[in-house]
Amino acid sequence: MKNFAETQTDGALSAKNKLLIAMALDAGNGDIDGVKALSEHARHAGATEDEIFEVVKVIGSVCGIQGLFYASKALK
Repeated sequence: MKNFAETQTDGALSAKNKLLIAMALDAGNGDIDGVKALSEHARHAGATEDEIFEVVKVIGSVCGIQGLFYASKALK
């Protein structure tokens, strides 16, 4: 849990950016519940819907249709 707690605090990267990265990784790994939870945490850390949508576009370009599928299912 210590590692997850570190994603919620600012360091060299902001907590918001860490959470958006983690959300993208979960989408790439097919973890719908993780994407849902991390997108909510990212919103609480100040992420906008536009920023989350931009991450979804990156997921699609990096992970292909599979990652995009999981991200879209989670963010309905």
